[in-house]
Amino acid sequence: MFREFGADTVSVLLPIGPSSWVFAANGQDYLITGAPIYFDGPGLISDSSELIVIGNVLAGDGGVTQNGAGTLVLNGDNTYTGGTTLNAGTLSVNADNNLGASSGPFSIGNGRLNTKQTFATSRLITLTGNASLTQAIGTGLTLNGVVSGPGSLALDGDGGPGGLVTLNAGNTYTGATNLNSGLLFVNGSIATSSQLTTNPGTYLGGSGLLPGSTIGGGISPGPARDTTGTLSIAGNLNTQPTASYIVNFSSSGANDLIHASGSATLNNANATTVLNGFIPVVNQRYTILTADGGLNGTFTYPNQQLPLSTLSIVYDQNNAYFLVARNDVPIGGTPLPPIEGLPPTNPIFGGIVLLPTLGEIRAALDQLSGQIYPSHMTVMLEDSHFVRDAVFDRLDGQLDEPIATVMHSENSVQLAPNLTAWVQGVGADREQGDVSIDTGGTFLGIDSRITGTTTAGVLFGYTRSDVDAPYSSATGDNFTIGAYIGELLGSWSLKAGTSYTFNEIDTSRTVNFGYFSDSPSADYSANTAQVFGDAAYRFITGPIVLEPYANIAWVNVDADGFTEQGGPAALRMGSSDNDVTYSTLGIRPSYKFGTHNMPMRVKGGLGWRHTFGDLEPSDTIAFASAAGTSTIPGVPLAEDVAVVNFGLQAAVTASTNLSLTYNGQFASDAHENGLTGLLRVIF
Repeated sequence: MFREFGADTVSVLLPIGPSSWVFAANGQDYLITGAPIYFDGPGLISDSSELIVIGNVLAGDGGVTQNGAGTLVLNGDNTYTGGTTLNAGTLSVNADNNLGASSGPFSIGNGRLNTKQTFATSRLITLTGNASLTQAIGTGLTLNGVVSGPGSLALDGDGGPGGLVTLNAGNTYTGATNLNSGLLFVNGSIATSSQLTTNPGTYLGGSGLLPGSTIGGGISPGPARDTTGTLSIAGNLNTQPTASYIVNFSSSGANDLIHASGSATLNNANATTVLNGFIPVVNQRYTILTADGGLNGTFTYPNQQLPLSTLSIVYDQNNAYFLVARNDVPIGGTPLPPIEGLPPTNPIFGGIVLLPTLGEIRAALDQLSGQIYPSHMTVMLEDSHFVRDAVFDRLDGQLDEPIATVMHSENSVQLAPNLTAWVQGVGADREQGDVSIDTGGTFLGIDSRITGTTTAGVLFGYTRSDVDAPYSSATGDNFTIGAYIGELLGSWSLKAGTSYTFNEIDTSRTVNFGYFSDSPSADYSANTAQVFGDAAYRFITGPIVLEPYANIAWVNVDADGFTEQGGPAALRMGSSDNDVTYSTLGIRPSYKFGTHNMPMRVKGGLGWRHTFGDLEPSDTIAFASAAGTSTIPGVPLAEDVAVVNFGLQAAVTASTNLSLTYNGQFASDAHENGLTGLLRVIF
């Protein structure tokens, strides 16, 4: 049929068959569509040198044979059982069922099988000549069935770079295998009597068995791209100067390996290592190539000289190894746990020595240091002033008899003739070095005027501190109890107190450098104890009061030892004890104004505070999973600080008082700004 047929499009209106079809060369393309075509015997034979496209379903006991130099395209969901023979020309299909029943054999002589879609087939394929496979770029053909026969197999591009061919079976064809374009993955095997050759621009992968191979393109073991595996070669390996060996590591430490039973001649082929998040053990060799028959030549692999190590490929008689070698540059910088004492298998040690720049190394050491812990000691020492400020503010109002009477003791509620309760809110933001602190809370007190000039009381308080430091943060919940006393002796006022604070601290750290990542955290306890006093002398001139003062405070912070929760970067902290003494000299001016029904007072303060003692709190620190300790300092306390405050008080009614106060502390490397608002109502 269709021998010298004149039309270029044939529509089959009704099913045809059974019969045999023959397409002869007549200088004309064919497009056949419509109803199914049934055939038996020889089936459908194409002798055409032109293009024949068949969209019909082909069915029956016959087969399909392509003999001509043209192209036969099968697009139907075919069910014919007689098999497919490609003797010459091109056979183009986009799915396995285009080739008929899956049980039908497929034979390729000197023809070319072309695919433009991705699919897999398990049918048996026989090579009788110089067969060619061409796939469109970005598509794949997976052959799960055995490819056999005396013929050869060439993988060519479809008018450009080819697609992917995967051989998963134990193939027995004996002719040569040539990868001319595209990608070839061999997860099964190719007969050892074959010879594999790959050209520049191609890619060879898989985890199967190859015959003797000459590699001109890329090669990387593994069942799929960017995976790891072993490619075995039954014979010799010859890599050309154009070849490139891409050695992949998995995150768990497995690596690619090529194992040749014969010799390996490298010819300065390129080699590349891709760690994929794996941290190699320092000074451990990772085998990437083994040649039982001996190794000749080397790869081109520029040794990477890092600040703390060298990455290289080293060789012996039969093997090539990837090696990370530690140099003699010490790991230093921020005080930190003894990294040099870690075993080479520790990922922290390997992660540090693999970092490519000194800046990244310094940042990694800062992350590992755990500096948040001694820095939080500084926070607790400094935050102790909130207790002292609350007590001094309360006693100022109680002991200043004229002001207390007019202002109705602005932050108090009189419960009984000699018993008063008060409440004060505190809050401040502080920057200290590279640490930011946000503290807020409330203090409650009850006191009694036990004599005409003496007041004594107790206080309770809760504050919360949120601390942000580089690569870490902390939250402190602080519960305070205390007692205080004040005495007015003429123009002198004397104040003293003591307090004890229970500190519950939660910390979290972020350690993320190179291929290493960890998130240690900890919950631990500390205690803050302090004793403090203040002496002042008042000069009163009408509504103006000037009060020079001096105060002193001794503060001690005692923290328990603990071990962080986390991975290799988790730290073991020793217990710590830090104490300081604060002394302040200054003047507190105030001015009364307003009316009898609405008295007001503006007050301020300016002082110089000096700090003695452990100005740089420190902790003993070690990695939880390793021996050896070191001492790490935290952010230091400011030695000299300017203390400033300014406030306005107003008795709006006989039972309602308002006050707003600014408190500031300023040093060369630290500053704090706080604002207190108070509403008092007497019931």
